[in-house]
Amino acid sequence: DDLNDMTSALAARVNALHGSGFDADGNMGMDFFSITNPANPASSISVNPVIGADINRIAASASVSGDGENATRLAAVRDEFLMDGGKQTLSDFLATMVGEIGRQTANAKTASNHQTTIMNYLSNQRESVSGVSIDEEMILLTQYQMGYAAAGKLSTMVNEMLDILMEIVE
Repeated sequence: DDLNDMTSALAARVNALHGSGFDADGNMGMDFFSITNPANPASSISVNPVIGADINRIAASASVSGDGENATRLAAVRDEFLMDGGKQTLSDFLATMVGEIGRQTANAKTASNHQTTIMNYLSNQRESVSGVSIDEEMILLTQYQMGYAAAGKLSTMVNEMLDILMEIVE
């Protein structure tokens, strides 16, 4: 909404000044900007196609003599108090708008970091209750491996003892 307000104010003021000037051929100025969607001017503003096709149609002069005074007035529009009921210039309004966007972005990043921290904490809590501890599983695996190796040695010993007993009996 703020961007639309600023676009409308800029277009209206520039069009008024441009319409009161004269181009390089001595013709009266026309609207400099065209807005095709008044409900959303920021997305539909463009330079008048007639001016876009011929830059000599820019009404830079305040009189037919080609003094360039109107170009000076057009350049000064950014410092006119056109926004917030005549309390802010276009430049100040834009700086305020950009600052607000920056503040909102910083708040969103802080909130995101906060939510990520909480999510990680809760995930760690869940894992500590129901999760599998890799260290604990490694210890159990080592115990089972040692038990398997011991059982293998026991089987080998029993087999050797049976072989010895069979030799004695024969």
